[in-house]
Amino acid sequence: MLKNPYLPLNLYIPDGEPKIFGDKLYIYGSHDLVNGNNYCLGEYKVAYCDINDLGNFKIVDSYSFASSKMSFEEGGQFQAPDCVKYKDKYYLFYNRMKKMECEVAISNKPEGPFEFYGVIHYENGEIPNDKLFDPGVLVDGDNIYLYTGFCPNKNSRFANIARKYSQVYELCTDMLTIKKDAVDLIPGPISAIGTSFEGHAFFEASSIRKINDKYYFIYSSENSHDLCYAVSNYPNKDFVYKGILISNCNIGYNGNIEPEMLYGNNHGSICKIKDNYYIFYHRQTTRLECRRQACVEILKMNENGEFLQSEMTTQGLNCKPLDDIFNLNATYCCYLVGKEKNIKLGVVSEVNNIYPAIIEHNNDHYIDIYDYALVGYKYFNFTKAKYISLRINGDKGIINIRTKKDGQILKSFIINKNKELYDSYIEFGKGISPLYIEFKDVGHVKFYQIMTK
Repeated sequence: MLKNPYLPLNLYIPDGEPKIFGDKLYIYGSHDLVNGNNYCLGEYKVAYCDINDLGNFKIVDSYSFASSKMSFEEGGQFQAPDCVKYKDKYYLFYNRMKKMECEVAISNKPEGPFEFYGVIHYENGEIPNDKLFDPGVLVDGDNIYLYTGFCPNKNSRFANIARKYSQVYELCTDMLTIKKDAVDLIPGPISAIGTSFEGHAFFEASSIRKINDKYYFIYSSENSHDLCYAVSNYPNKDFVYKGILISNCNIGYNGNIEPEMLYGNNHGSICKIKDNYYIFYHRQTTRLECRRQACVEILKMNENGEFLQSEMTTQGLNCKPLDDIFNLNATYCCYLVGKEKNIKLGVVSEVNNIYPAIIEHNNDHYIDIYDYALVGYKYFNFTKAKYISLRINGDKGIINIRTKKDGQILKSFIINKNKELYDSYIEFGKGISPLYIEFKDVGHVKFYQIMTK
């Protein structure tokens, strides 16, 4: 079953740049660690699969600190990369936490292994005096464009390296030498006032696509949780804000203003696979911002070439609702709320456990719940299932099952501390709907699995 997250649950690959090379889909991203206390602590991996067998990913080690010619201690983390093909070579662009420059690695194969190639520089060998953060690269014939930028608000602890706009450089075909110096592109929070970008100004996560002879710039906005996009007839000027592609707490979808997950930063991009567009992004897990999992949603384009905001779902790379006969780990939820309104996570310390959260501990994956939680999964085509089973570990409380958030309770269970499996006949009804599991007045519950038949 294809689902979200679309990679194994024990693999944390955020900042995913999806690319099609030949007949395969490749994912280039950062690498978080399950117990990590900062972003991007792992070495690069590449996930790839055949476009005719979506979801059957192979995961390979693609680029190590040793290959980069600079240790972790010296250069810091590998941050969000991008990969492009030019001629018969593949180029991996990335920035490191402790460094300003954009580095480039090279390989004969899209999955690597990559080897260090060089650093972006001017013809005289000097490097730009800016942090070339979150590089995105476009190969447009023999024209090579490098997009980068970091524009937090004026109160950010990173204000000393912040810019007022994202930027774009033009590179020579050696993929290292700057042909044309940077020009300002998308306004940050201060510069966006009075423009179409106000309220969704550029923050970070530059990505670029050429679609139907227009240039689509994808980025994380000042709101952090959403990926937005702008469009232009040119690769390096005149971009106009168009809207939100995805929010990792579903804010903005159909006017929603309540965060439906604990949330944090976001990074990803658009990819067309066969006849469908998808938006790749990441979600937060545990109760910290820096343990992120890769997600994807179908993306709809209207007749004017404008994308509509996608909803967070459990469906992943599916183009249709999931079958109603399934065995699903509970953490594939796309809706998770407690008694308190969900908040933006931090990277320094975990939020209070009053917020239900997705957890990995000792290779177990579960939803950690104190007192109350409503857990949702979208969407299923209910036609056959007449039986449900839940696996939990808890001491008290009630479980209610619905197919609408405030709808009729289809089945209830009373939690018994000596019991782990809760199963019963159930009438789901017919048709496409979500599934919600409500936990009320529980002391402490670990929710592991949900199964139907």
